[in-house]
Amino acid sequence: MPKASKCRVRECNSEQNVRCFAFSKNRELSNLWKENLRISPLMQIPMHNSFVCIQHFVEDAVGPKYLKNGVVPTLNLGYDDVPPNKWTEKRSCCIESCAPNDKAILFAFPRDEETRKNWALACNVQLSSTDRVFICQRHFEHTLVTKYKLLKGAFPCFNLEG
Repeated sequence: MPKASKCRVRECNSEQNVRCFAFSKNRELSNLWKENLRISPLMQIPMHNSFVCIQHFVEDAVGPKYLKNGVVPTLNLGYDDVPPNKWTEKRSCCIESCAPNDKAILFAFPRDEETRKNWALACNVQLSSTDRVFICQRHFEHTLVTKYKLLKGAFPCFNLEG
């Protein structure tokens, strides 16, 4: 008999037949989920039985089969504070004068505090440690941009003027 999916949100009493979503295999996104769910970042989450039910996601974040890209649980998390990480469907480049096309690759600002601060200064952006901010590939040396990630040492240095 298959095991029923149990939601990882504390005090969640969802029914067994409610739709659930597995933690992301992407470490950065999985860590954002842990942060919102107040799970230690050091805790290893087993991928085969770690789920969060649909009751913890905004309606716009749920697609017909899967969660949309970059979604984090933000609803009914068992505490009254605003969750540290939010999801917005519309991601755009943080450079005010930039208007990338739909095929532009966007990269999240780094989580490392010092690097993040330096990127924000270069881009003339005010942000807190929990803001999810993105910048497109147009602002990096093309040899440091791959299809899916920036190479180590990449720093925004092109087309930054407002």
